[in-house]
Amino acid sequence: VNWTLREIQEQAILLCPAMPAQREDWNRVMVKGRPGGLSHVLVGLRLAAERFAVDFERVYVAGYGKAVPAAVAAGNYSPQRFAGIIGRAGDAGGLPPDNFTNLPTYFAGAAGEARAFGAALSEAGHDNSTFKVDGTEQDIWHWMLEHARRTYPEQVVLVPGKPFPTRAYWLQVSPSDPDARATATIERATNTIRIDAGGVAFATLFLNDELIDLSQPLRVICNGTERSSVVPRHLASFLDMLYDGTS
Repeated sequence: VNWTLREIQEQAILLCPAMPAQREDWNRVMVKGRPGGLSHVLVGLRLAAERFAVDFERVYVAGYGKAVPAAVAAGNYSPQRFAGIIGRAGDAGGLPPDNFTNLPTYFAGAAGEARAFGAALSEAGHDNSTFKVDGTEQDIWHWMLEHARRTYPEQVVLVPGKPFPTRAYWLQVSPSDPDARATATIERATNTIRIDAGGVAFATLFLNDELIDLSQPLRVICNGTERSSVVPRHLASFLDMLYDGTS
C-alpha cells in the first residue's frame, strides 16, 4: 500500500510479511521461543526465492514509519543477503552501524538517529549512507538501481551480537567476549587474508575464486600469526550457498 510508483510495481517483487502483534518484537529473531519479526522477513525471502526468479544481487529491505528500525536490524543481522536497507518516514533506531560498512542505506524523511547512523559510517571512512528529508519513491527507485549488492567485498567488519550476527559476507566468527570485534581484509595480489580480532574464539572463512586464487596457497595472518595452505574447492557447498542467497 505504501508503494505506488509504477516502475516499482511492474519491475520489483514486493514482499510484505506479516509481523508479530507486539511492535517491540519486530527487530528480534526469536521471542520466548516464537519467531520474531526478523524470522518473518527471512522466511518470507526464502519463500519468495522458491517461487520467483529472485535476483539475489538486488534484494532490499524497506521499513516505513515505526518499521524502519526493524529494516535496519535485518541488515545488521545478515548484511551479506541484501543490496541495501531503506527507511521511509521513520528513524533508524539505536543500532550502531558497524556491520554496514559494505551495506548501503537510504533514509527518506528520517530524523536524528538516521543522521547519526550515517555520520558514524562517514567518520569510519564508509560514505555509503544517504539521508534525504524529502526523498520520494522515485528517488528511492533510482538509488536502488544504482546499488547492487557488494557480494565479494575486500574488507569485512563484523561486530557480533547477542546471539546474532556471527557472520558477514565471507567471514564468520565464534565470539568469546561481549565486546568481540573482527576485521578481515583480502590482499588479492599476494593471496593473503589478514584478520585482526578481539574477543573471538575462532574464525571461519567462506572463500571462492572471486575472492582469492584457490589454485595457489593461501596465507592467513590472524593477529600476527601466519598459516599457509591450499583451500580445496567444494562445489556442493558453493551451490547450497548460492541457492540460499548468501554470498
